[in-house]
Amino acid sequence: MENKHTPGPWSVGNEPVDNEALYIYDNKEHLIASADTDSLAQYREEALANARLIAAAPDMLEALQRVAAWIGCNVFPPELHHIDELRLLHAAIAKAQGK
Repeated sequence: MENKHTPGPWSVGNEPVDNEALYIYDNKEHLIASADTDSLAQYREEALANARLIAAAPDMLEALQRVAAWIGCNVFPPELHHIDELRLLHAAIAKAQGK
C-alpha cells in the first residue's frame, strides 16, 4: 500500500530571524512541518536549507517518478545503461513512499 503525502507544492514560510521557527506549508497554507532555529547564524542557514529541501520533496518525488516512467518505456543502447543510477532512482522513490 502506497503512503499518501500532502499534495505539493510546498513552501517555506517565516524565514528565520533571531530565534524564530521555520514553517513548511502546502499550497492551501496548511502547516506540513515546523523546525525551531538556533540563534547562531550557521544553524539558521542550515535549518533554512533543510526546510527548502523538505519543501521541494513533492516536486522531487514527481520528477523521479516521471524519469523512472520515461526510462521504463525507452530502449537505450547497453553503453547508456547505468544500473547503479537506476537502482538509486528506484530506491529514492521507494524511500519516499515508505517502502
